[in-house]
Amino acid sequence: SSPKSMSMGKKTKWGAYRVQNERHDEDDVFFEAPSKPKAKKCAAPELTPLPAGAAAKTSSSDQSMCHIGLETLAALLDKEAEADKSKKHPLRHVISTAVYDGVTEEECVRINANFDIHVLQDCWVCIPLLPEAAALVSVDITNNGSAVSADGAQVFVRAGRHCFLAHEQGQYQVKLQFLFAYATKTKASFLLPDVPMCARTEVVFAVVGRSDIQMTVDQALRSETNCTAGNTVIRAVLLPQRQLSVKWTEKEVVVETRVEKFVKQPMSITSTQHHLFSVGEGVLFADSTFVLEIRNGATSSFEISVQSVVKILTVEGQWVKRWEMLNFPGSEAKKILKVYMDQGVEGHYELVIESEMPLAGTSCHLTAPSFALLHESLAREKGFIAIQARTNVEIEQIGSASGCVLVDVDEIPQELRGSTTEPTLLSYKFLMTDYRLLISVKKHGDVDVLIAAVDAAHFVVTQTDEGRVMQQLILKIRNTQQQYVRVFVPKEASIWSTIVSGQAVKPARDDESGSVMVPLKKSTGTAGNRTQASFTVEMIWVSGVQGDRVLMGENGTLDFLLPKVDLPLSQIFVSVYLPTGYKYQRFTGDLKERRNFRGTPPHAETGAAVSNDIAPVLVQQNAMFDDNDSASSYSPAEQDEEEEDYTREKRRQGGLGIVPVRVEMVTLGERHIFQRLLVLQQELQLHVAYRKIHKRTLADIVLYYVLPATIALFAVIYSYKSFT
Repeated sequence: SSPKSMSMGKKTKWGAYRVQNERHDEDDVFFEAPSKPKAKKCAAPELTPLPAGAAAKTSSSDQSMCHIGLETLAALLDKEAEADKSKKHPLRHVISTAVYDGVTEEECVRINANFDIHVLQDCWVCIPLLPEAAALVSVDITNNGSAVSADGAQVFVRAGRHCFLAHEQGQYQVKLQFLFAYATKTKASFLLPDVPMCARTEVVFAVVGRSDIQMTVDQALRSETNCTAGNTVIRAVLLPQRQLSVKWTEKEVVVETRVEKFVKQPMSITSTQHHLFSVGEGVLFADSTFVLEIRNGATSSFEISVQSVVKILTVEGQWVKRWEMLNFPGSEAKKILKVYMDQGVEGHYELVIESEMPLAGTSCHLTAPSFALLHESLAREKGFIAIQARTNVEIEQIGSASGCVLVDVDEIPQELRGSTTEPTLLSYKFLMTDYRLLISVKKHGDVDVLIAAVDAAHFVVTQTDEGRVMQQLILKIRNTQQQYVRVFVPKEASIWSTIVSGQAVKPARDDESGSVMVPLKKSTGTAGNRTQASFTVEMIWVSGVQGDRVLMGENGTLDFLLPKVDLPLSQIFVSVYLPTGYKYQRFTGDLKERRNFRGTPPHAETGAAVSNDIAPVLVQQNAMFDDNDSASSYSPAEQDEEEEDYTREKRRQGGLGIVPVRVEMVTLGERHIFQRLLVLQQELQLHVAYRKIHKRTLADIVLYYVLPATIALFAVIYSYKSFT
């Protein structure tokens, strides 16, 4: 029997039903057997007889009851649901008819749109009807002739469209009255986009107060135009489509005179093409601009013929809706680019197209692509071509050009000249779109150029009488791609600090060359007349720390080695600080000593305050360069021992070699300056001889000056007396 014949109670949490009958258990369901068999049959469930006790208590009317389990009942209900589901319509809604009744007004068009909508399922449906640009005046919704409340159906705006919303089955009649703007400034057409496609679409449109016009409706299979009471009315049946377009123009009026007949001019279009062809690595880029003058009418689409090898990338312009590529009738070498507009355009209009064409190779011959506007109202078309190279290629014309002439770059329009990013190599003017221009492209080899350069370098050298040498290198660099600058300092030197643009960085050591690699950043911005702004790189190292130093004696020679840098140095400045108390001879080597610098040497950028972790090192440096008696009592062996203890302690704490710190350069003593231009990856050497200057006491003066002079005087007197 059908489960619909059951007298069901409330639903339990397991999904089964029971009758509210206190005579039976809660897990059982009873239903009466039908008096007549149903047309629809279900699989016979497994029935079990009633218990004997229960049968004894029931009346004769209850003897027609049967007893089934909950699982069997659930299976019957599932089959019932599947059967109901198979009866549902495959569609949720259908729009059968759309009728648009419009009339012109002073500033806009008033339209009454009537839609017959069939909602086929009891569920929520949202149906887009009109674009958001339509200004609704009134809304009337009925269902099978009866009014519908706002809870049952309504019209609202969603995703830029006016939509109809309903949730019950029925045949709805939706009547919308709205205002819509004219498509052109002359108020001679209107274009209603994004309308629903219907099985039957009708249009009735009236132009008030005009009887001297002719009207057309796009995609109309049948239309009829009548003039009534000074108004022109058109009735048309349309194909299913996504937009509604109505246009009207003045009728051709023939004015007869004694001399001539005057006929109103039809729509005409003049086109001027501006093409910028850029030759790249195996590809030709084309930036094309169509400057159009549309008179005596408006158009809502353009068709442009292009070669099949040309790939259209983008199409831009005011009111451009979409574009597509179509096959050219009767030719596989060409295609048609069709551009659709949101509304009709007239007057001055510009359409910009970006495209590309593959080349046979980096060195090849190519035929310049041509474009042609296809329109029945095209009166004249001309254009200009500018050719530039984006890479190091040589471009020249092959043979004589057909349909175009070579002109000077000053003869092409300013708009085309201003769009070039590279020098214009060839420029042409054409009056026919079927021109033929053959170009030769020859690729040349690349030449390596500098990607980083040092505008100025400043070497600062400080020598101590204990044999230590502290050196600082300051570079003013402009860089585009180089990752490191390599400084070939001695391997036994101890690197103390590396700074880039005022920030401490961690250098690396090149195992092959032994050079110190300092990471660089890329130059940004502009400085003066240079494209890239320069930044500073600072590096400080000390020699003679590991016990390999030589103490300065009574006399000797000091040798200084300025390390090689792997970048060309435009000019270098050198400042050498020597201990006082010595007499120095003239310097010899690769640099010439000067009294003053010509120009300003680069200086270290001021950065963050020096960390407390390097305070003991700076105190020790100041002690090394102090000339008082306390410094002379601090022996070199004690200095080495304290430095090693400090290094071991910092490594134990994990604070050495982890985060670079900023170390200030120490400059004390007698200063000597040097300068040189253009040093190309070269080590520079300086040598100077010295002699220690001793302080003279009174005993020294008597011993070395007074006593010898007295002895010499007595010797002269004794000799004179002996002679006389």
